[in-house]
Amino acid sequence: MPGFDDFVEDLKKAVVNTKTLEITTAVGPISWDVAKQEYVPTTDTTVKVMKTKIDLFEGDILTQMDQEFVTGNLQSLRDFHAKTQGDGEGIIKRNVDALDALLALALKLKKGG
Repeated sequence: MPGFDDFVEDLKKAVVNTKTLEITTAVGPISWDVAKQEYVPTTDTTVKVMKTKIDLFEGDILTQMDQEFVTGNLQSLRDFHAKTQGDGEGIIKRNVDALDALLALALKLKKGG
């Protein structure tokens, strides 16, 4: 059942991809990346970035930020970034619940029910 097996493999990949939550707050010029199908900051020195990576299995949190977020004009965006980081827990929980429901449905369909 090729279509079904592909679907299950996609579910497995999605579960693995939930291991790390990345939150990025960037200020500056952006451009459309056709390959990634998303907006990305341009690679010049005017872009200021704050990035958090949370390893959901290990519990490790790494936050990196440009000095502007600490002492400069971008200090107010720290609160925005922190709120987004807090919202991430709910987003991940909903995603895991959805993946769980999809996997249960897939297994039920495979059994013919």
